[in-house]
Amino acid sequence: MQHVLFYDSECNFPYSSESLLVSGSKIGGTEGSVIRIAEGLSKRYRVSVGQHNRIKHEKSTDHNIHWLTKKEATDSSLDVDVVVVLRRVGDLPLMKWYHPRARLFVWSHDWLFPCPSVFSRASLTWRAKTEMRFLLHACYDAVNVGVSRTHMENIRDSLNKTRLIGPLRDHVRLDYVYNSIPENIDVLPESAAYDPTKLIFVSAPWKGLDMVLKSFKTIRQHIPDLKLHVASPGYAYQPAEKLDESLTENVIFLGSLSHAAVLHEMRSALCVFYPANKVPETFGLVFAESNAVGTPVLTHPIGAAPELLTPEQLVDARDTNAIIERLRSWKNGGRPVVKAKEEFRLSNVIRSWERVLFSQPA
Repeated sequence: MQHVLFYDSECNFPYSSESLLVSGSKIGGTEGSVIRIAEGLSKRYRVSVGQHNRIKHEKSTDHNIHWLTKKEATDSSLDVDVVVVLRRVGDLPLMKWYHPRARLFVWSHDWLFPCPSVFSRASLTWRAKTEMRFLLHACYDAVNVGVSRTHMENIRDSLNKTRLIGPLRDHVRLDYVYNSIPENIDVLPESAAYDPTKLIFVSAPWKGLDMVLKSFKTIRQHIPDLKLHVASPGYAYQPAEKLDESLTENVIFLGSLSHAAVLHEMRSALCVFYPANKVPETFGLVFAESNAVGTPVLTHPIGAAPELLTPEQLVDARDTNAIIERLRSWKNGGRPVVKAKEEFRLSNVIRSWERVLFSQPA
């Protein structure tokens, strides 16, 4: 049985399968994705997940997964066939040193922004980091795995702008596997009984909550009965008292919720309200799960949003009138019918991971 090791040196807190069940567990979408993929692969493979800040070994009770400390994850006796590094390309030398025969992958989750156009310290920093990122990929024959087709092309765009690595650029392999939604997420009868005055924002505040609140304040001048529910992951919770009071009228802060509670809140909302063009989503797990429970999303066409969502769910975040018109239409019976994309279901995503991890390179 082949052995897959995921290694996470950037998580803020150690996590495991049980973390998905607990409110305020301080995990985000990336950690949730690691848990689900590890659980799915564990049905056919040995799976271990190493974390740089874990201090105690843990074995999942319902899945064949071992949650390892850094010392355990860097033990050469693990006999690992595949190593998937989370985000941090700089961990490739460490993994190669301790697991020399393993095939290496980097599972990227972050959007790569372009090099500043003006020569500056920022542009030099961008070039140094980008050149080193892809140099490590080439030297360690590591596949860079994005989380959507859009994300993979975003990575390719940065790769094509490298200068110093020269012909090594052709040795950098890119692929993508969608993040997953659970098999059991679907439209339920309760989804039809949504509240037409309820909007919900479910994401980290730094992804554009300030823009969302400003937009909501303006929109309420035209549709005054709207209310906005805000839920944030535990690692990024922002107390309401730290926000401008003028922006929080009719805003209900839910804090950090369990995954089941988030889905319940989504089902009862008119839509996921995300008119922000600040941070491109590399996938948009909130978008995928919202559509899966029958709730449309209203967001700016940035990042992977156009890949995940139907056109009627996209709106220019700067066009307040268009947002008002769309909300009025949805509120008055014109709400679009949405559903899950089957390629996002966990079983299909696991098959994609098997293709990426175990197919022989060309």
